[in-house]
Amino acid sequence: MPSSKLTEEHLGNYYKLKPSLIPEAFPAVYNAFYTHTDKQRKRRGGCMSLQREMEATFTTKSNKNPPLLMHRPVAADVWATLAGRAGSEGGNRILLRGPTGSGKSLTVAAVVERARASGW
Repeated sequence: MPSSKLTEEHLGNYYKLKPSLIPEAFPAVYNAFYTHTDKQRKRRGGCMSLQREMEATFTTKSNKNPPLLMHRPVAADVWATLAGRAGSEGGNRILLRGPTGSGKSLTVAAVVERARASGW
């Protein structure tokens, strides 16, 4: 099922993520924009932890299938909030807070992929 068709009934179910809709979440695209001019300096910007997670989880040589994500309540809530604000003045900003590794970046990736799949 595409992410653009997800509803509350699909919470807890897995759906196919389309990496082509969120290429910036994967290291190949991130590395294309930055060069290593100084080996001693770390690059700043991007979400390298998300890119590492995506690379480790979804780009193994043995994994030929599209990546699967679980439709989680937090992603559904963020989506509903943004959809409710669509077209309103003042922008669509949401602050996600939580400890390291709690899924903030993956939630953003899921919502961005869904928005792009829905034609936003």
